Amino acid sequence: IVTTCLRSTVERAEGWPDNNCILLRYVFRAISAGKFEESYKVILPLLPTILNGLFRIFVATDNTNLRHVIIELCLTVPARLSSLLPHISLLLRMIIHALNSNTGDLVN
Repeated sequence: IVTTCLRSTVERAEGWPDNNCILLRYVFRAISAGKFEESYKVILPLLPTILNGLFRIFVATDNTNLRHVIIELCLTVPARLSSLLPHISLLLRMIIHALNSNTGDLVN
């Protein structure tokens, strides 16, 4: 599901956050809520692909709404902190954009 949604979003990076982004948001939230513990193991090998793909979409688009959704997805990827540490430089870039945004949801 994750790779298919990411691939479809990359192909349509110029548009409104589509159903693929919304589906990714729900999947990430469900996994992070602890409902699907085994899913952490499935996401772990995909982590570099997910983060780099989301960052490519972020850089490629000027759509503010899509950028906010991409920032949210990057910062809510369901992974343990130890798995995210190798990607801290990319995540810090997203955190800076989240803090600079006018949307209170990203900061909270």
